[in-house]
Amino acid sequence: MTVTAIKDERSDVELLRDIEERYGAVTPEAVVTEAAGVTHPWHNRFEWNDSEAAHRYRLDQARTVIRSVRFEIEYKTLTIKPPEWVRDPRREHDEQGYTRLLFLRRAKNQRADLLRQEIARAVGCLQRALNIAAALGEMDTASRVDSALEILGVDE
Repeated sequence: MTVTAIKDERSDVELLRDIEERYGAVTPEAVVTEAAGVTHPWHNRFEWNDSEAAHRYRLDQARTVIRSVRFEIEYKTLTIKPPEWVRDPRREHDEQGYTRLLFLRRAKNQRADLLRQEIARAVGCLQRALNIAAALGEMDTASRVDSALEILGVDE
């Protein structure tokens, strides 16, 4: 007999609030504990096969190792430490792969694609910071972040 998650009409927000109430805080550990129940609405969002989950975790660890390698560029009095390896812009969005950053110096189109990806990632972080600042009532900070987004030419 296969047990599948039941349809729970509660939203993710409500489920997280329930976890916060039960555990005192929302933590990944608490979310996994709750989702482990086969009838929990989030159960199917997780990989419960331990071998597969372990393999996926090791892949995440490998990504961390790859991203952690840096090299130094000295420019005037400034030392810059970019990553040695970056996501390969030739890859599809759902495809894994890295390339050495300096290999892209000679590949103009790929270089432009990589910079677009990096700027999009930064814009996403700035938009999140703007939303958080506004929600906290920190309107001066929100205004400064909004100005930074305008400089980047981002329309919300």
